Amino acid sequence: MTTNSPDQVDGDVQVLINFIQREKVTCEEIDTRDFSEPEMDDFKRYGRVLDIALAALTPPAQLLRPVELPDVKNARSDWSTWQWIEHLGGRFQNGNPGGYIEFGSVYAVAQMMKQYRRTVTAEVIAEIAEALRQQGYEVKNG
Repeated sequence: MTTNSPDQVDGDVQVLINFIQREKVTCEEIDTRDFSEPEMDDFKRYGRVLDIALAALTPPAQLLRPVELPDVKNARSDWSTWQWIEHLGGRFQNGNPGGYIEFGSVYAVAQMMKQYRRTVTAEVIAEIAEALRQQGYEVKNG
């Protein structure tokens, strides 16, 4: 339970709050000088998602209803690691399953990482939306 709010929240919400706070610290430590413009856009979007989520879960924002979360599509959340690899043309080096996995281009790996960030962001938003719904909030786009 949080102690800084007139509206106590249960442990599940507090776990999310703690996760978001740790994730924000991690993001602040990332060196973004080598990011491309699309990567920087994704990084900034993720930062905004964290800010919105934290504001939605902590006082005084708990008084605001409904909570509107970003609408992030998540078509690949149930993919296995191998499905991600195959989707981008990855293969075992020399056909050896015990060897390294190689990709045809750096571009393919960059695109995989971009989609992976979107997938993780969508999963976090879905968890936040569910936690807010459990607290009785109306959630839009989550």
